[in-house]
Amino acid sequence: VSDRNGIRLAIGSGNRAFAAEMQGRLERLFGQAAALRAARPGTDELKLVNRVAAVAWQETFGLRDADSVTKRIPDLVFSLPKHLRLAFLRGYLLGDGTVGLDRVGFSTSSYDLASGLMYLLSSLGTVPTLSEMEPDGVVREIRGKPCVTRHRHWNISVCAAEDLRAIEAA
Repeated sequence: VSDRNGIRLAIGSGNRAFAAEMQGRLERLFGQAAALRAARPGTDELKLVNRVAAVAWQETFGLRDADSVTKRIPDLVFSLPKHLRLAFLRGYLLGDGTVGLDRVGFSTSSYDLASGLMYLLSSLGTVPTLSEMEPDGVVREIRGKPCVTRHRHWNISVCAAEDLRAIEAA
């Protein structure tokens, strides 16, 4: 999100089925249609160019001047009723999570975000695990481009069957 370019959401193959839902919710929330366009091969972009919407989004979600290392879950999320905390987790999972046959996982280079996810998951009745990884300097290929891990990062996982059932609605 930026003042100039508005709110932009990357829509990959894993969440393309939710693009129309996200587009409709942005329009209902801000009263202006968001455009869905192809951004690059395999990825679309849902974009709402509106300065007021961008500022509201940044302030509500604590994103002003945040980057991948400093982002966090907005404080208001923790005081929401369970069904809304699950809805937030669902949205976060669709954007930045992974789902396997026997686990749900998140990775982040923000300690505050990792801590917030642990707290949020715990508030939903799960016992998540947290592992910390140091940057290794190894060049990996991500979507055909070189990528080097430069920051410490954290992996959060939910693996126990009863814990997965507790967040199944997400």
